[in-house]
Amino acid sequence: MTLNKFTLVSFNIYLLSCTLMIFTIIPYWSQWISVIQYPLFFLPKYWVLVFLLPVAFSLFKLSFRRLVLLCSTSIFLLFYFFGFQLPEIGLDNYKQSDTITVMSANLAGKHETAKWVNKALTSRKIDFAGFQEIRIDLAEKFKPKGWKLHCQTGLCFTSKHPFENIKINKTNFPVSLYKIEIKGRSEYLINVHLETPRKAFTNFSLATPFDSFKENVNKRYHEAKQVKLLIEKYKPAFVVGDFNMPVESAIYKENFSTLTNAFDVSGVGFGHTKFTSLHGVRIDHILTSKMYFPLKTWVHFDVGSDHNPIISNILIR
Repeated sequence: MTLNKFTLVSFNIYLLSCTLMIFTIIPYWSQWISVIQYPLFFLPKYWVLVFLLPVAFSLFKLSFRRLVLLCSTSIFLLFYFFGFQLPEIGLDNYKQSDTITVMSANLAGKHETAKWVNKALTSRKIDFAGFQEIRIDLAEKFKPKGWKLHCQTGLCFTSKHPFENIKINKTNFPVSLYKIEIKGRSEYLINVHLETPRKAFTNFSLATPFDSFKENVNKRYHEAKQVKLLIEKYKPAFVVGDFNMPVESAIYKENFSTLTNAFDVSGVGFGHTKFTSLHGVRIDHILTSKMYFPLKTWVHFDVGSDHNPIISNILIR
């Protein structure tokens, strides 16, 4: 193989890596595209470096235009896979009385998260927070004095504002509905933990290779539809939780696009909330109605869970 052919092959490999990257961020028109989408989220983060390695050996043969394209796209890929986010800065110049601060966190049932959560709820001046994968004994440890706490089916909600739990028809997944008093307003809030696409891979069988994917996609689609029905019925001001899907997902777009995604309008960077040794992606969300406007949203640092908490400072219109 000549040097020119090697350069051509390496550049084609580079284009392939970019194509794979596009599959993880473009909008999807069918929930079945998640069969392609989610395997990419579970690939090791360093896979992109493997694709770029052949290019590194043939840089001197690339034109200036290709070199600029290579460098700029490489930076984007690295930022994406390693969760680029600007450091948290000061709050916007709004009166504290006109804003509220909301937090959502999947704590994975780990006790080491209790100390941080208790500190965050007070020092960050959080108004209320929804938690997923949590037991009531753990929640009791971090609940600030004087705050009300309610837990059910692996979900907990705590607030310094008065609230009541609203009973809904029994579902086969964790979802809670609350009516909360916020500075003279009565608003509804939904806390959710939707099915993970990981089950499609853990339940995979060579004997029936498509069954696990079909079952998982259908279940996730059904759960999202149930939450959408709650949204249409109660017109909640907030929906928080572990959605186990990015905003690019077709399931997300069909069921939750009527609400404002706090990080989309006021976050900086990619805001990955789920980090493991294999991947990073933003699947935890804070959604608001049009009556509330997110001023600043950020993903907090590692607190001991495999998810990072997401926090949003929100203006009351």
